[in-house]
Amino acid sequence: MPADRWWTWGIGLIVTDFCYYWGHRADHRVRILWSAHSVHHSSEQFNLTTGIRMPFLMPFATFLHNAAFIPAALIGIPPYIIFFWQFASSIYQWPIHTQRTGFLPAPIEYIFNTPSHHRVHHGADNPYLDKNYGAVLIIWDRIFGTYAHESSPVTYGLTKNIGTFNPIKTNYHEFMAMLADIGQARGARPTLRAVFGPPTARVDSIA
Repeated sequence: MPADRWWTWGIGLIVTDFCYYWGHRADHRVRILWSAHSVHHSSEQFNLTTGIRMPFLMPFATFLHNAAFIPAALIGIPPYIIFFWQFASSIYQWPIHTQRTGFLPAPIEYIFNTPSHHRVHHGADNPYLDKNYGAVLIIWDRIFGTYAHESSPVTYGLTKNIGTFNPIKTNYHEFMAMLADIGQARGARPTLRAVFGPPTARVDSIA
């Protein structure tokens, strides 16, 4: 696509946001990706510092997550436009990590990811668990059935909190749990499910 046309940049925003939705959804539903992404969700508080709580030294998860943007390049969006919208999306998502902003006007809440939507995303229990994956746009969640409205106070953190601020444990507790499950798995299928299945798929349920 021609990089000097405004519509290429507009399509780039929509397509990269769509790719992010699926990459982010995979972060929550694929164990090896969750082993990294769980770092971001491990805080039991929800504020601007949560927005910069990111994993380190996990290149495998970063590579797999970024593979979600390959379709954007395959349809002809210039790579630097993809990178631009990835960066802009990250900037957009940082200030929505807040409890200080309530509901925004209805049209904005319907189309865009907002602090309310993202509070839901960080919820650790139902009906908020694994909901609202969108980056800039929330419409993907509405279309694909992963949307939840903030209707009650949110409990933040993991379904089983780690109870420590130790950065090593915070970064690698889920990865070590995955390795432990791999060690206990009997056969190829349970091993693959321990790595690529959903985070809740422990060996005792898949062996």
